[in-house]
This record gives sequence, structure tokens and C-alpha cells, in this order.
Amino acid sequence: MKNEKENSKEVLSENKIIAEFIGSLVNSIFKGKAKKLGKSFFGDPRLKSALDNYIKDTNEFKKELKRLGLGNTNDLKKALKAQGKELPNL
Repeated sequence: MKNEKENSKEVLSENKIIAEFIGSLVNSIFKGKAKKLGKSFFGDPRLKSALDNYIKDTNEFKKELKRLGLGNTNDLKKALKAQGKELPNL
């Protein structure tokens, strides 16, 4: 049993060890840089305002669709069919 477990483990060559080390190093640097950029980007009040406006407008649009009876895909298909149009197949 012991031999089977030892044989199933892959022995890494020096090049593979170096490649894995460099990969993990680059990965950690990328993650750190991405976090730093994300914090500065989402800390910008202009972006926050733009996202708030987007959310508000989207909610208002959904309410208007629901008011018109177009709250889901089936309702939209029925409304388009009543106008002699069809929803394109996407």
C-alpha cells in the first residue's frame, strides 16, 4: 500500500517548481493590484452616483413595464404579437 501512494505522487522537476513559484508570485501580485484598483475605483463618488442612477432608472423602467403588463417575456411576446411584430430569436 505504501508504494502505491508514493508512486502516485508526481515528482516535480526543477523547472516545474520554478514555474509554479513564478505563477503563484504573479497571481498574488495581480490580486493585490486588482484589490487596490478596485478600492480606489469604487471609492470615487462619481462612480457611486452613476451606479445609483443606473439602479434607480432600472427600477423605474421595470415598474413602467409592469404597469404596462410587460413584466415578463411571455407578456412581451403577447404585446408584440398584438402589434403584428415578433420577438427575435436570440
